[in-house]
Amino acid sequence: MQIANIYKMSSLYQVGPYDVICKSRTRKDFDHVGNRRFRIIIENHCESYDKAKTKSDKSAIVLSIIRSIRNAGGNFIRRNRRLSCWEMMPLGHTKEKIGHALRHSIIAKAEAGEIRKSHRTISDVIGGGRKAKSKNETKNDKALP
Repeated sequence: MQIANIYKMSSLYQVGPYDVICKSRTRKDFDHVGNRRFRIIIENHCESYDKAKTKSDKSAIVLSIIRSIRNAGGNFIRRNRRLSCWEMMPLGHTKEKIGHALRHSIIAKAEAGEIRKSHRTISDVIGGGRKAKSKNETKNDKALP
């Protein structure tokens, strides 16, 4: 998929209904149709992203989200205040935004109990999944011949 890094749009550009407005914290932009649609797409993909085992699997999910926004006629855009125009987000920034949104959605759903976290804990990684022994168990082990 060939995607231009930054594309300056004219200052007369009207934000389309499927555009995702980035780098904005206004309620108006949060409620924009493209941003609401983006959040729904993220919710629909967060479980598969969480279950993806490799970085390439996760990248494929991120690219499919970009493709679905673009196929609907939308872009990831931000306001360039210095030039007073809209510009497309660079592909790298777009991927970061989508990845962050997916991870945030996974955490929010896990905290709400909607999905089970599939990530291993630190003790799983360090201890190989074994339960750590308590001090009493360690002392008893030493007392045995």
